[in-house]
Amino acid sequence: MNPELLERIETYLLGQMEEAETQSFESEIADNEQLAMEVEQVKSLFTGIEASAIRERVGELIAAEETQKQGKSIRFRSVFAIGFAVAAAVAVLLAVFLWPKTEAQQLDALYAEFKTPDPGLPGKMGSSNNYALDDAMVDYKQGNWEVAISKFETLANDESASDTVLYYLAMCFAESGRDAEAIDYLKRAENLGGEYQQKAEWQHALMDLKRNEPVQVRYSLQRIASNPEHPYYHESVHLLEKLNLVE
Repeated sequence: MNPELLERIETYLLGQMEEAETQSFESEIADNEQLAMEVEQVKSLFTGIEASAIRERVGELIAAEETQKQGKSIRFRSVFAIGFAVAAAVAVLLAVFLWPKTEAQQLDALYAEFKTPDPGLPGKMGSSNNYALDDAMVDYKQGNWEVAISKFETLANDESASDTVLYYLAMCFAESGRDAEAIDYLKRAENLGGEYQQKAEWQHALMDLKRNEPVQVRYSLQRIASNPEHPYYHESVHLLEKLNLVE
């Protein structure tokens, strides 16, 4: 097929001929069997190119697969492969979300649900003797945990350190991820038997929960739940009920 004829056929198939020229060319096709065959060949070529473009577009929508960009169209098997990969990925995601959680995951979820951050002491203590505590509390409230730890530790080293100091030092350690040290100071606050004893008992139970120690958590919670007057009585009973469902 000569280039001039190919150009005429392309112009005709693309609808770019004038009306009179179109009618004339169609008459030629009707009278010339060879021309009619060549028109069909070019038309089939156009259809194949369009189909190829559609397949390539589908492939792009299904996934961002690298395609061979050497003028060749993407094969259908690539589309099917992508579709299979997408289906497999969906199956994996469903398995992740629907598969029963491990005990550790369930305990982590309970900790996130019951975690009770302490906002800190309201305002200043109003005494010059408590200036150091007020100063440490400012950093505590601002979330400057390491600075607050340093200041509270200075106060905690005093033999007469109050349960307030020990408790908030423990909370600083807890917020900064130093769980073992947090528990140590919570125990000291509990042993003093002061105003912060019951808060320390609850936070101690939560730290054991965070550390995935269900036996110790149950022991701590049962102690709290045995006292209906405890400020965390209801929270402890509720958490115990949920712990009993952990597999």
